Amino acid sequence: MGYIDWSIITVFIAVLVWAALNTNRYQRTVADFLVANRCAGRYLLGVSEGIASLGAITVIAFFEAYYEAGFSLIWWGLMVNLAMVVIALSGWVVYRYRETRAMTLAQLLEKRYSRRFRIFSGFLIFISGTLNFGIFPAVGARFFQYFCRLPVINIQIGFLTIDVVLAAIMFFLIGISLYFTFLGGQIAVMVTDFIQGTMFNFVFCIVVIFLILKMPWDDVINILSLRPQGQSMLNPFASAQTRNFNVWFYIIQIIGVFYSIRAWQGNQGYFGAALNAHEARMGNIFGLWRALTQQCLVFIVPVFAYVFLHHYSYSEMAAIAGQQLDSIANPSLQKQLTTTIILSNILPVGLLGMFAASMLSALISTDDTYMHSWGSVFVQDIMMPLRGKKFKHEKQMSYLKLSITGVAVFSFLFSLLFPQNDYVLMYFAMTGTIWLGGAGAVIIGGLYWKKGSVYGAYGALLTGIIVAVVNFVCQRIWNAKGLEFPINSQWLWFIAMAASSAVYIVLSLVENKNFNLDRLLNRGIYKVKDDQTDEDNTKKNLPLWQRITGIDDNFKFRDKVVYLAISGVIAVCGLILIAGTTFNLIRPLPQAYWNVFWKIFILITLTLSSVTSVWFLLGGLSDIKELFNRLKSSGSKTEDDGTVR
Repeated sequence: MGYIDWSIITVFIAVLVWAALNTNRYQRTVADFLVANRCAGRYLLGVSEGIASLGAITVIAFFEAYYEAGFSLIWWGLMVNLAMVVIALSGWVVYRYRETRAMTLAQLLEKRYSRRFRIFSGFLIFISGTLNFGIFPAVGARFFQYFCRLPVINIQIGFLTIDVVLAAIMFFLIGISLYFTFLGGQIAVMVTDFIQGTMFNFVFCIVVIFLILKMPWDDVINILSLRPQGQSMLNPFASAQTRNFNVWFYIIQIIGVFYSIRAWQGNQGYFGAALNAHEARMGNIFGLWRALTQQCLVFIVPVFAYVFLHHYSYSEMAAIAGQQLDSIANPSLQKQLTTTIILSNILPVGLLGMFAASMLSALISTDDTYMHSWGSVFVQDIMMPLRGKKFKHEKQMSYLKLSITGVAVFSFLFSLLFPQNDYVLMYFAMTGTIWLGGAGAVIIGGLYWKKGSVYGAYGALLTGIIVAVVNFVCQRIWNAKGLEFPINSQWLWFIAMAASSAVYIVLSLVENKNFNLDRLLNRGIYKVKDDQTDEDNTKKNLPLWQRITGIDDNFKFRDKVVYLAISGVIAVCGLILIAGTTFNLIRPLPQAYWNVFWKIFILITLTLSSVTSVWFLLGGLSDIKELFNRLKSSGSKTEDDGTVR
């Protein structure tokens, strides 16, 4: 990278620091620090939470998976995104979660089950989350080390081999993320994440345009068609022999999306930050629409990288990239960094810097959000319930910042010392199962089923833990013998979900007690005026079409137009997926069909992504202005600190 590229990165970091500094004066209370005093609008939530959920590590994980499986995986991945949009449009879990006014999930679990269960679940959430976050700094820093062609300098400290360049990059990235979090809490996190999300959106549009112009489509098809039978990168119905990332990976993912919605607390600060439940629902709709368009661009990049590495016209570049990959001894890291190294050899000056800045934005946005979330969970859901009485405001803020620092230190040391031997997505599944295996049953049952009991909740979580531990032990035993465990982490997650749900239902029915859901959801006589929505009229005296679509009286005309427009586009996509799948099962589609389909798909995705980026930029800037106005007039409510009264 040259001076122009480094200048782009420097200017971008300066803009982020300036934005974070400008949020500091609005951060006065615990509610400001944890959930931005519940003042966020839909566009701000859609972009900020979207990039925080995506993150550099997820982008790299997608690079790893789609480099192996190609366009075929996009077909099944689209079904996951469509499932997420269905969730957003229906308000599944999201709407009721916001109605509870809980700052963290474990606070909700105390309201629904008991304080002891809150502490138990808080420990599980924290352990699962911090282990999951443990490799984030290393994966992100390693991307910059190889993309920017920085040297690998190993030193020996006792029996440990430490890469000092990698350690320095991690220290810088964790440090700046921690700085943003301390400046303004969730307010600073949201505002800087919005800037970073916008940067990411525009840069990936430009990168995909560059790749399309550089590589003729016929050449792309010719290279992808050379894969062995059963491992097609073009036809999703001829890729069953792809070992890890095939149709079953995504069928389980779809089930997991419905099961685990709002269970993962890596960005829990966003869950309670919306102005009200309706705004949370609209923010989720916008966020998933952005994800549906923008993530498709992320999927496209590694496929083109694969073509560049295997095309004869770029044999010289491929040789250089091959040498760089051969210098990496760890096979897992080779797979993880393949797309990164290819892009560093393809992209021109200027675009190199822009792409590095966009990945920096994706990394910082996730790091500051996750550190904020896991640090908050430790204080709010473990320390405070164990203590049994409130902290003074200043003391609580100090403990929150100390806890967040602890998460940062742990992630730095874990990333430095932990040997990564699995795909990133599989590591996510393995560590996530500790909590996610039983969490869905606990949350869905708690919000929707009055019979759900505390015994059922304990049983579900313990079942998830058992499956996760068995998975971890078996993986290590097989790896020690030089073998691959026959059941991958994704299938173990499915087993955990099914077993935990069954245990939850059986134990709850055995206890057979009813819970007051109206009180939990602040409905009827328990309604809170500050939430500014009209929950009581929802689904009452509404036309049939509104009851079917989920549109209630909280929807203004503009909301209805956006909601129905997005629903229409999603419905068309869904029909194409269903029709294509059904037709192919009856009569397999010829290869020529898929060649044309993917070309049209890329062009449509690129167009929608470009329009969405501009639309959400304008809407988000308006939301930031409104956020600051609301924070100015909201006053300081120190009693709103996450304590269940």
